[in-house]
Amino acid sequence: MKLPDIIEVVLKVTGTLERLGIAYHIGGSLASSAFGIPRATLDIDIVADIKAQHISQLYEY
Repeated sequence: MKLPDIIEVVLKVTGTLERLGIAYHIGGSLASSAFGIPRATLDIDIVADIKAQHISQLYEY
């Protein structure tokens, strides 16, 4: 995956989490690059506080 593709996926995932009111944090090399610490890999880690009641809502997306 190239950087524009990764950013597109991240925006879709985080947009869905925000619409559903799910708290999340982003980490990984893409996040560190945003803070001025470039890394060779282009991964992103998303930690989300998903509860049981969110499962059916996530399935619909």
